[in-house]
Amino acid sequence: MPIYNGVYYEKNRDYQSDINNAVAKGDYKAAGEAEIRRNAKIANEGIKNYSPTYNYAGHANKSYGGRNYNNATDYGLLADSLAAAGDLAGAKNAEKDANAKILGEGMSYELRNKYGALDYEGDSKWSDKLDELLGMYEDAMNAPAISMPGYSAPSYNPQYDAQIDELLNKLLNREPFEYNEELDPLYQQYKDMYTKQGQLAMEDTMGQAAALTGGYSSTYSQAVGQQMYNAYLNKVQEMLPQFYDRAYGKYQDEGTNIKDLYGMYIQRDQVDFQRYQQEVANAQAAYQAAAAAASMAYQQQQDQLSNIGNLYGLVSGAEASEYQRYLDKLNQDWAVNQTNYDRNQTAAGLARSEVDAILQAGGVPSAGLISKSGLSPEYINAMKNYYALQTAQTAARSGGRSGGGGGSSRTYPSDKDYKVNKDGSISVKKVRRLSYQPDEGIFTWNGKKYDSVKSLVNAWNNTNLTDDDAEILKRKLYSQAGIRL
Repeated sequence: MPIYNGVYYEKNRDYQSDINNAVAKGDYKAAGEAEIRRNAKIANEGIKNYSPTYNYAGHANKSYGGRNYNNATDYGLLADSLAAAGDLAGAKNAEKDANAKILGEGMSYELRNKYGALDYEGDSKWSDKLDELLGMYEDAMNAPAISMPGYSAPSYNPQYDAQIDELLNKLLNREPFEYNEELDPLYQQYKDMYTKQGQLAMEDTMGQAAALTGGYSSTYSQAVGQQMYNAYLNKVQEMLPQFYDRAYGKYQDEGTNIKDLYGMYIQRDQVDFQRYQQEVANAQAAYQAAAAAASMAYQQQQDQLSNIGNLYGLVSGAEASEYQRYLDKLNQDWAVNQTNYDRNQTAAGLARSEVDAILQAGGVPSAGLISKSGLSPEYINAMKNYYALQTAQTAARSGGRSGGGGGSSRTYPSDKDYKVNKDGSISVKKVRRLSYQPDEGIFTWNGKKYDSVKSLVNAWNNTNLTDDDAEILKRKLYSQAGIRL
């Protein structure tokens, strides 16, 4: 059977005639479904002589959970075709319509989620807030990294180590004081001076002594001259302690000068070292301040990430709670739908049995009962003709027999599953009731359900059925499921 956008149609069917007949009966829903199939046929077959119409299609629309659907469209097939064409959004939307139809019509099919129709889409306020928080978190994560500052200690470069070492070496390795007048220039100067003066004094004295002796040298003059010479030399020797003290004082002054200079260098070095220590203290204070600021900024950044994460968790929890409520509602709808479906199927099975019994009795079932049974008009007419034929054949066989009194002793006719009560009502024999659900392949008999012909027949064989009961059940099995035993 051809299909267009999920709508099945028959090529040779006159859907305009179906529309007219439905409108004449006042069944605008049927007219709408026929119009939908007519439009699908025109579009898919490329018929140029007719145009689509939309006079009654709206009457075929139903609604469930805020979504519209109609019984003429196979939304599951439509979703698959849209997905195959690459329209996944359209497939998801068609799948939602399919689920609305399943729930709205009380069908036993499972809800579809092949293309995400049942995926929770949630309230946009939560989704938008989560997106906003996620963006904030990513921005915070991508912010420049906060690192601890490096510490570089000032270097100390002493400037006077060489001078201090040299002076200290002089002090420690200085030779002890020794005085040698022969090496004293001043002493030698005085010695030469007094030696010359002594020489002159000696000569003068000897001259004077020679004059006293008539100009002749004498031992006396020599002795007196030598005494004078020695007197001058003694003067030099008498001054020797002065020269010693002078040299020792100079030695001491030189040592004092070295110590003073050493002390000056030490003091200057200490000043430089104190300046260096202050620079170190300043650098440490600056480092500690920068480290404290960096640590605070890092903690603030981590607190921000934590706060965003906590808020994200709260919003996610709220969305999860809403999603759970969505699932609970979905499951509740499905449970109610399944219960309604089971009830409808049970009611439909009973209605089919009643329709069958009425047709066998030669009666005409009401439109409401036929609608409840789900049997098509074609099936009703076929069974009506079948039972009429059976009645005619029975009448023909019994036409030549004489009628006796009392009638049959059987409560139920052998070829029927009902009896006509005295008040004209009809009772259906329970063991002769049989219904079949083709969508699920489920047989209902004697108040129980069976999922295979084998299990159904086994149940029959384990029940005390009469031959008439068995024949009627076999006939119903064939008429309902096309299975002949």
